[in-house]
Amino acid sequence: MVEPFQQIAIQMARAAGTGLQPDGTLMHELNRATNDHDTHREWWVSAEAMVGLLNAWQLTTEPEFHDQAQAS
Repeated sequence: MVEPFQQIAIQMARAAGTGLQPDGTLMHELNRATNDHDTHREWWVSAEAMVGLLNAWQLTTEPEFHDQAQAS
């Protein structure tokens, strides 16, 4: 059984995965009111995403998380 905090971590990884760019960086800001994306990239955002995606893969064994972690 997946614990509540693990479920939240998996949901966060799914949300982060939607911001992955083809070059492996992570789009980390979106203004939903204007649909403007911040094109500025920080290395630590991608690094944290990679760790979160690997953790989600460990919890679920869903290949998508593993593939996204390798791409980031």
